[in-house]
Amino acid sequence: MALQVMQLVLAGVSLAMAMATSAVTAHQSAVLQPAQNDMGSMSEISLEDFMKQKQVAKRKAYLDQWRKEISRPQTNRKHKVSLNAFSSSMHARAPPPVQYVPKIGVGNVTTPTELPPPPPTLNPATDMQPMDTAIGNYIASSFLAGPTQTPPPTQEALNLAYGCPVLLQYPETLQVSVPSGCESSRYGNWSHPQGEPVMKWQEVCDLRTAVLPIVTYSTPDNQAFASSRTRFSFFGNTMEVLDCGLNIQYTIEEKIYHQTKFTDPEMCKKYKSCDGTVFLQYFMKDRTGTVVAETPYLNLFQNNVVVQQPGSGLPIATLERVGAWTPWEVCPEWEKLWSIKSAQAPPPPFDNAENRWPIAVMMTMLLLRDPDRRASGVVLPSTCEIVNVSVLAGLILLFLVAVILLTYVFYRFCFARCKLFFYNVEVTFFPHTMYKPSRYEG
Repeated sequence: MALQVMQLVLAGVSLAMAMATSAVTAHQSAVLQPAQNDMGSMSEISLEDFMKQKQVAKRKAYLDQWRKEISRPQTNRKHKVSLNAFSSSMHARAPPPVQYVPKIGVGNVTTPTELPPPPPTLNPATDMQPMDTAIGNYIASSFLAGPTQTPPPTQEALNLAYGCPVLLQYPETLQVSVPSGCESSRYGNWSHPQGEPVMKWQEVCDLRTAVLPIVTYSTPDNQAFASSRTRFSFFGNTMEVLDCGLNIQYTIEEKIYHQTKFTDPEMCKKYKSCDGTVFLQYFMKDRTGTVVAETPYLNLFQNNVVVQQPGSGLPIATLERVGAWTPWEVCPEWEKLWSIKSAQAPPPPFDNAENRWPIAVMMTMLLLRDPDRRASGVVLPSTCEIVNVSVLAGLILLFLVAVILLTYVFYRFCFARCKLFFYNVEVTFFPHTMYKPSRYEG
């Protein structure tokens, strides 16, 4: 501001001096020269006066322009100056353009290799790793497997690779064949009504596998599918359904009720069940113990069985005996069959066709137990069970007899010699010392 005032004073002083000089020279000048004014008129003035008038006009124009500049608001002018300075500094400091990268991934930061890179670890030389952690990392890493060459498989892939076969074309109506009883071994199949096989089953009686027989199920191309067995217990009748990996998927409980106040004449005449009325009921539970299917109260060897959902009573399947045969008939001239008809809209988990095979397994277990069922409803041990239990009991008895016999022989013939032998060993390698007895005499 002070600089501007000083400039204004100097400009005024020079203007006054110029005006005084022009007035003196106007009276003393004797030389006239033609000049043209702004309107085109001509007048006679000297060259020196003309030059001084031009200088005065220029200085007046400069003063007018300067007054207009200083008459503007200071804030606008300063803001304009600051913006101009900031813009010029931004242009001067602008960084060079950066190349655009569409995405950031492993390929942008690492070099592709054939195998996955090892996990990052500390380098004892460059990362200043302490000696104790370096030794611990060396020992611990020797027990760890390196990174896999391929990504680890998902659970769905493992189930697909190592899972059991799936019955994708499970029929709505299934027929289960019943052994005729002419052979000691019992086997059969599940098939379509047209006769096309769906599953083969066979009862295996092997003491090395289990005391009680096991029923195995395999597909027509001999792929293991599932198995079922009767749980060994002194009370109750429980059957287990296992998948191909020997994992228990379902359990089937059989309950027997005896009503003594009423006797069914038909059951008494046909099956000699004259001491009251016998009722049977079955419950199927999943691996969590939840009942997923059950039957109502059934008469002894009932021809029709409805499997339904507990609570709601929605039908799941209907089991029907094909023909008028009985389980006690041996070597009949006709084929024994059971028919399984699935409901139109069964409740879950049997709403999918590939999940209905446990109903057929339950039917297979029932038809194997019926030939050994008595009029009281109790199931007697089968031939396989009797043989296995007899062999197992004989082996246990033989082992006990062998232990007792070997103990008697050792005490009768070898005890004294062994006692003397070990005494000599003790005296030889651990001799007696004075005032110390060879044995405790307290």
